[in-house]
Amino acid sequence: MLTRYEEYVIKKRDHHDRFPANESLAFKENFLMRPIVNEYVEMLWAAMKRLWPWLQRKKRKYRVIPTHDVDSPILAYDRSWSKVLKGCAGDLIKRRDHSIALKRLSAKLFGRYTEDPAYTFDFIMDISEIYGLTSEFYFMVNHQHPRYDTFYDFEAPYIVNALERIRDRCHVLGLHASYNS
Repeated sequence: MLTRYEEYVIKKRDHHDRFPANESLAFKENFLMRPIVNEYVEMLWAAMKRLWPWLQRKKRKYRVIPTHDVDSPILAYDRSWSKVLKGCAGDLIKRRDHSIALKRLSAKLFGRYTEDPAYTFDFIMDISEIYGLTSEFYFMVNHQHPRYDTFYDFEAPYIVNALERIRDRCHVLGLHASYNS
């Protein structure tokens, strides 16, 4: 289960070149949705405890670690007017939220990325800090697939600013895998 050996020996793949779950032993034997490895660990622990009753298990403490994939850091600031207006139409008609439409227009019209409705880094960090949490932000740096990857310039001022703000506020920066990775 841990090595995923069956993915190596069974050559069937889906349209994304991934091993399909319905080809797995877990699916075929109806335990795909069970935490089978965890169950094995518990059985092993029970056997060890029976043999060596003095053993103590390490105490585990639950932690919340909010993670954020940075797919689209902006919606309007550096987008074409046609995309901004199309987004505004969606905000008004589909989402029925005029405040987002106004934020889009303001970000584009006044050239302020901090007003862009998707530029929420400080908001997310503020909420995280209120609850004593450290957020992790994962930026995509290898944009190659036109359909499944998002494209933003890593040297654009709004990205540089976000990276600096995240670093300065002691949150975590990481890499978001691209489609081809």
